[in-house]
Amino acid sequence: MRDHLQLRQQATGLFEQARQRALWRSLWGRLRGKSVAVQCLAGQGSGTRGSGRHAGLQTVSVAKIRGSEGRCQGFDAEFDPLHGQDKRRWVALCVAWLSGEVLPPVELIQVNDVYYVRDGHHRVSVARALGQQQIDAEVVRWESGAVG
Repeated sequence: MRDHLQLRQQATGLFEQARQRALWRSLWGRLRGKSVAVQCLAGQGSGTRGSGRHAGLQTVSVAKIRGSEGRCQGFDAEFDPLHGQDKRRWVALCVAWLSGEVLPPVELIQVNDVYYVRDGHHRVSVARALGQQQIDAEVVRWESGAVG
């Protein structure tokens, strides 16, 4: 029980640090007149969902994950959480990761050398906060013409 409490405290601290980074990045972005939002994949909801070629399970560099298919307001460009409402889920996933639980692979869309999250935004955010260099992912490849 004590180990779980310590892991929860560690995860909560990591969440708070990630939120602070996002807040500072957002403030700095506003002052400079630049967006710090995660890249949005064009074409969401326009019938392109599910298109592309399945590329299978891969290990992907976390640094190449730059955008989202449908949650463009929840995370900044570094996948730090922008809102406190995601804290419970984020902390629970972080505790699971720190406990050594095997989490399911995230679902990504690859367009050229950039990856967009279809499912697994919180897992990507936690991986970044923990300094993970790579993450397991089910990947679908889109041709660059499929993105408007």
